[in-house]
Amino acid sequence: MVKPALQAAAFVERLPRRPYCTDDPAQGLLIRPQATALAYRHIQHNPPPHVACLVFDVDRADAYHAWLDAGLPAPNWVCLNVRNGHAHYGYLLASPVARTSAAKQKPLRYLAAIEHVL
Repeated sequence: MVKPALQAAAFVERLPRRPYCTDDPAQGLLIRPQATALAYRHIQHNPPPHVACLVFDVDRADAYHAWLDAGLPAPNWVCLNVRNGHAHYGYLLASPVARTSAAKQKPLRYLAAIEHVL
C-alpha cells in the first residue's frame, strides 16, 4: 500500500503548473501558480492536453465506502465532507491520456467508458 503522503505528492506532481482555482465557483475562476492554487477549495486537476487523474464526486451520505459497495478498485485518495458524508474520489492514471487533436481514439473511448460507468 502506498503511503498517503506519497499519493498526495503524486497527485500534486500531475497538476497543471498554473491551474484554475477558486474558493467559490459562483465568484469565478482564477489562474494561479500551483503552490498558490493548492490553498483554494477547488482546483483544476488535469492540464488541457491530457488526463492524468480521474476525480469523481459522490453525493451520498455513505460516500466514503461507496467504492467498496460498487466493487470498484480503491481510489488513490478520498476527500470526505464530514458534514454530509459526501466525498470525492481520485484515481491517478498510470499513463496520461492525450486529448489533443493528435490523440489516439482508442484510449479516449476507453477513458470515456470508465467515466460513464463511474
